[in-house]
Amino acid sequence: MLIGGFLLWMVYLLILGVVLAAFRYALVIESLGPVDGILTGIDFFKKNVFDVIILIVVTIAVSIVFAIIDQVMALIPIIYIIWSFISLIITFCVLQPLMTVWWVRLYMTRTGKQVYVNDLLAHPNDLQEH
Repeated sequence: MLIGGFLLWMVYLLILGVVLAAFRYALVIESLGPVDGILTGIDFFKKNVFDVIILIVVTIAVSIVFAIIDQVMALIPIIYIIWSFISLIITFCVLQPLMTVWWVRLYMTRTGKQVYVNDLLAHPNDLQEH
């Protein structure tokens, strides 16, 4: 009984995570409040189900590949010590920003917003109204 409830809770969290995947990007890009951001995120998901799921699958695939590389590197202790620092840097300095850019581009192109590559890489103080 307890395991069934836990599995049901995990399925609920998975569905909620997929449906609200674009919420934070809608919130920031559209300058919305929390409730409007949630509604916009759900609406975006309804209109772009396939694209959102594909991007989530790509994100999971990248994570799995990285986990496999971690396991291979763990076989040699000296290399694993060095790899753990390299992995940390790659994860936080390369993968997370890259995935954020992917989500922003998906949201902006599917909502008809103009995507300026320089804007995605610019400092917020350097941005001007286009």
